[in-house]
This record gives sequence, C-alpha cells and structure tokens, in this order.
Amino acid sequence: MVVIESIRAIGFRKLRIEKPLTLQKGLTIIRGRNEAGKSTLIEAILFGLYGDANLPKSFRRPIAGTEHATLDDLIAYNARKAVIEVVFKVEDKRYKVYRVIERRGQSASQVEARLIDLLTNRIIATGVKPVAEEVKKIIGVSWKEMLATNVVAQKDLEHIIQLRRDNREAIINMMMGLESFNKAKDRAIAERRRLNNELEKMERDLENDRELLKDLQDIEKQYEQYSKEKKEIEPKLARLTDSLNKLKPIYEKLKELRPRYVQLQAVLNNRQQDLMDVAEKLRISLETPVNQWRVEIERKAEIPRLTPRQITILIALMAFSVPLFFIIGLPAFLLLLLGVGILGYMYNQVQRGRLQYASVLAMVKNAEEWGREIESYRRELQKLSDQTHAILEELPEYYKEGLEGGIEEAYQSLEKIVNEYGGKVNELKSRLENCEKFIEENKDKVNKLYEVEQEIKRLEEDIYKTEWHIEILITIINSISKISEKLRKSFAPSVEQHMGKILNTITDGRYKAVKIVPETYDIQIFDANIGRFLRRDIYSGGANDQFLLAMRIAFTLSLLRGAKGTYPKFLFLDEPLSSSDSVRRRCILKLLREEMTKHFEQIILITHVEIPEIPNTLLVTMEEGRVVGARRISEIPEEEV
Repeated sequence: MVVIESIRAIGFRKLRIEKPLTLQKGLTIIRGRNEAGKSTLIEAILFGLYGDANLPKSFRRPIAGTEHATLDDLIAYNARKAVIEVVFKVEDKRYKVYRVIERRGQSASQVEARLIDLLTNRIIATGVKPVAEEVKKIIGVSWKEMLATNVVAQKDLEHIIQLRRDNREAIINMMMGLESFNKAKDRAIAERRRLNNELEKMERDLENDRELLKDLQDIEKQYEQYSKEKKEIEPKLARLTDSLNKLKPIYEKLKELRPRYVQLQAVLNNRQQDLMDVAEKLRISLETPVNQWRVEIERKAEIPRLTPRQITILIALMAFSVPLFFIIGLPAFLLLLLGVGILGYMYNQVQRGRLQYASVLAMVKNAEEWGREIESYRRELQKLSDQTHAILEELPEYYKEGLEGGIEEAYQSLEKIVNEYGGKVNELKSRLENCEKFIEENKDKVNKLYEVEQEIKRLEEDIYKTEWHIEILITIINSISKISEKLRKSFAPSVEQHMGKILNTITDGRYKAVKIVPETYDIQIFDANIGRFLRRDIYSGGANDQFLLAMRIAFTLSLLRGAKGTYPKFLFLDEPLSSSDSVRRRCILKLLREEMTKHFEQIILITHVEIPEIPNTLLVTMEEGRVVGARRISEIPEEEV
C-alpha cells in the first residue's frame, strides 16, 4: 500500500519548506490562515509524484482564472526555480521523486526529474516522462484517477458527479481490478479510431480512384477511336502517297517543259499576229504561202519610172524655150520653168513609187523571215508536244482520260490532281500525327486502367473488411461496457451503504439513507421527517457540502474495498470543514479519527477554521508557505474533545 513519508518544496508557488516535512500514519491536520500554503502542499505532493503540467490546472479547476495555469505559474514570483522532493513508501520499499522547474525568460520547464530507490540508492528513471510512467506503474493509479478518489477538496466536491460517465466508469474499473476491461476497451476504441481513420482514407482513395477510372475510361474510348482512325488512315495515306509519288516525277517533267512551251507559244502568237498585220497591209490572203508573197507582189505591183520619150519631150521643151526667150522674153522663160517643174515632179513621183515598192519588198522579206521563224517555233512546239505525250504515257491508264489536249491543258489537269492529292496527303498526315501523338501520350494511362480497376477492387474489399472489423470492434466495446456495467452494479449499493453510515455520523443521526442516480451519480437524501427521498439541491449549501463530502468518501471507500493490487492508502481532504458548524465539524473529525483511519493509513486534513485538538494526531501549522510548527497530540479524554 502506498503512503507519503515526506515532502520538501522550495519555490513551488509560495512554499518555503526547506527541511522535509514528515507525514506520519494516521490523521494529520494542517492548519493556518488563508493563503498560508496549505492546499499548495497537496498540490506540491501530487505534482512531485506525477510531474504533469496539467495537474495543477485540474487540481485548481474550480478556481477562476486557473484553467490556463502553466509551469511558470508554479514558480514563486521572486524565485528562479522550484524544487520538489517527495518520499513515498510502497509496502517495504521506499522511493524518492526529485523535480526541478526552472524559469528561463518568459517560460519555464522541468529541467530535472529523477526517481530513486532509497533502499538501494539506485536511480530508477530520469526525465519527466520516464519518471511519471514509473511512478504511475509503482503507485498503480494515474493522477486523474487519484484526483477522483484520494483527493477530496471542498471546492470540488462535485467532481465525481461532473466526471464524464466513461471516465467515472474507467476509475471504478481500475479500482475494482478491472483494468483489463479498461485496457481492452481502450485498445478496441483506439483500434476502431485507427480503422475509422483508415476507412476514411480508403473511402477518399476509392472516390479518387473511381474518378480516375472514369477519366481513364473516357481516355480509353478516345484511344480506341484514335487507334481505329489510325488503322483507317494508314492504308489511305499509303495509297495516296504512292499515287502522288508516281504523279510527281511526271508533273515535275511537265513543269520543266512548260516555261519553254509557254514562251514559244507566246512568240508564235506574236509572229503570227505580225504576219497577219503585214498580210492585211499588203492585201494578201493568209491562205497564200509566205514564200509566194514576193511573186504575188511583183505580179501586182508596177514599178514607177521615166520613159525616154517623156525625158526627150521635156528636154526638147526646155531647149526650145531658150531661143524663144530672146524672142518673146518672159513667156519663154515661164515655159522653161514649167518644163523643169514637170521634170522634177515626175522624178519625185518615180522616187516615191520606188520607195514604196522597196518598203513592200522589205515587209515581204520580214514576212518570209517570220514565216521561217513560225515554222521553227511550230516544229519546236511539236517536239515539246511529242515529249509531253511521251511523258504522259508514263501515267497509269486511269489518269490519262482527263488529260486530253495540249501541254498546257495536261499540265493544269495534272497540277490539279497533284495538288489535290498533296492536300489529302497532308490532311491525312496531320490526322495521323494527331492520332499517334494522342496514342503515345495516353498509352501509359490506358495501360494503367487495369491497375486502377484492380486497385478499386482491392479498396472495395479492404473497405468491406474494415467495416466488418469496425462492426466487430463496436460489438466488443459494447460487450465490454455491458459486462463491466454488470460488474459495477454492486458498486452503487456499496456507495449508498457507506454514505448512509457516513451521513449518519456527520449529521449526528439526522440523515441515514441515500439513493444514487446511476446515470449522473447525483444523490437523493431520505428525509425521515417527510418520509421520502428528496433531491439534494433543495437543502442548504452547508448540508449539500456534507452530502457531497459523504459521497466522495463513500465512493473512495467502496473502490478501496474492491481494489486489487497496489493502490494509495492516503486521503487528502482540502477544507472539508469550512461550510459546517461547530457541531458537525466535531462529527466530521470523529468520523475521520474513528472510522476513516481503519481504511486509510494516512489522512491529511487541510483547514483554516479553529477546531479542538484531536488525540493521536499530527498537527502542522503553516504561515506564509513555511511550516512553523509540527507536533503530535497526545491522548486527550474524549469528553474534552
């Protein structure tokens, strides 16, 4: 069984206990004025044992403003560190817990924690967490369970009622030796929580995979369409490419011949037009061969000339006019001028005629030259035409039908076919490239489709199994709860029985019977004057405190009677007398001295009210966080008490 042997605390809140305060077995009364550090002593013992930063906050929970207590709050305002040293005994073994909290800047932390076996002087554990775990293992309860059972504070008498049902049941299970139920239930709950988390993750993964599968199936449909289109395009493209490859060389040959053909045709047309213009001027039919034009012109044309007779007459006239000049004078001179004029006119006309004839002959000569050129051009064009036909003979038969006509017509027809085939080939190549690009980009996705389907199948199976396991765990948890509930059914009557006896003692026989509400663990009091059970909230505040004090002590007694293994054999009572009158204070003290010491090896009572001295009691007086007195009260006659 666990008892506290001593406590030393320096700088813990306002405590200045430099020399260890020894706590003996039996009843210990720690008294002093308000703010003397009495309740802090209990807090120091509990923190020294467990070292949990949340413990002071829970211990002082009913006090306003302490819900945010920190380690820094545990160090005295004028101190840099706090030292706590607790010695406790379990059966024949003695242990010491040593802790140091140090303030650094605006925060504080535990800088040292040691658990020492005093029999062997061996350090069992060091560090905050390892020491706390070892202490819990040695004492057998956690600090939360201890606050619910072994610590009864006036300011927190409703703690058991205010506990959540599952926490209250866990404490009862632990004290009744049903830790395996707690552990099994905790493991089942933890496993269910883990499986629920896994289930949520798997359901999210399944939803994502289903969306992915839908996307992949859409891609697969497009993949199949593109693959089908690719298979259709490839033979078409091959045929068109083959035809184009056959047509292109022929087209290129025609393309090489065409400029010369166009040039010759243009020159030929120009020469033919020139020839037509000359024929029109010469008034020669185009049906007359050019080489006959000269003969035709010579046949039709008269070359102008002066005949000898004309010349003789004119000379005679002029010769005759000379002698006459001397005879008739001026008329003879005019006759001479007339003869000269006529001769000049006739000569001029002859020269003009000759020039016109020479011009006609020049045109004929040009026409003859053009005719030869035209024949040359025609021969060359015929040669080009023959070459064209020879080239076109290389075409497959089904292309020849639409290629009748000259080289220009054949070229344009073939150009149209080549361009048409080239456009189709480019279009098919573009479509084929798009198909191949899509197929290449999505090949891995399509291949992944099977993996995703298998993953969905696996997830569905895992979800089914997980849901099945969760259902089993829920059944296990409910079964454990029902079994432990049945085992705890005997606990409430025990609490009621103990509470009846305690109330009978505290109220000096005024109240003797109580009834506990199982769901809330609140209590109803049997009032003999009325003859029925009444709710506790109709009574005065002091009476309510006494009812709750009785319930807290009865709760702990009922647990201790069924407790298995190691458990604390001390009881801390923090200001249980403050709301009671002097008569009921004496009744409470009598209960503690005569009855509670049978169940607890140590009872530590904190009070600031004046009480009579109790025999066989250790009386500790505190002022300003220091122990100013500690003495053992000897036996006193009961009538004096």
